[in-house]
Amino acid sequence: MRNVVPAELGWVVEADGSSRALCPDCGVTSHSRHSRYWRKLRDLPMQGASVTLKVQLGRWRCRSRQCLRQIFTERVDGVLLPHSQQTNRLSEVHRLVGRALGGRSGQRLLRRLGMPSSQHTLLRQVIKAASGSVWQPAIRVVGVDDWAWRKGQSFGTILVDLECKIISAIMSTGCVQRSTGSLQCLQVECSAQLIDNK
Repeated sequence: MRNVVPAELGWVVEADGSSRALCPDCGVTSHSRHSRYWRKLRDLPMQGASVTLKVQLGRWRCRSRQCLRQIFTERVDGVLLPHSQQTNRLSEVHRLVGRALGGRSGQRLLRRLGMPSSQHTLLRQVIKAASGSVWQPAIRVVGVDDWAWRKGQSFGTILVDLECKIISAIMSTGCVQRSTGSLQCLQVECSAQLIDNK
């Protein structure tokens, strides 16, 4: 940590990066710095006041001859993701609040707690976390139904777990035709076709 400076709405914590870094492709440690850059990150508040981390990270040269990457940026594993503008722990709080309260209510609560965020950001993080989960329980009984997104032009297919009464997947017809292999990976014991009663 280099310095802690009071700002208009909170605190700014300045810090330096490491004196060496691992290449994300080959894993070789590099001591050859290419350049430095500043990165601003939002973090959890301190006594209700927002905290911004201002970290000076490095760009490094990979000296391994087998590695295709010549220059890479310093990673701070466990603290933030690449291209992220906030720390992992602040993202986790935003996800939890967004999931429990939704967009507008979560936005009001987080503003009062010193972690301002827009309602759209909260919902985007909840959706991102949900789409990132790859585990699905085995489906014993599946229902399949087709419908038209636009009459006569584009069609969709829905897969429903009939025992749990939850939607397993919604796909466009082109996606279903391209990914029949992914449908075979579902552990299905019996299936039922949903039929429109007209």
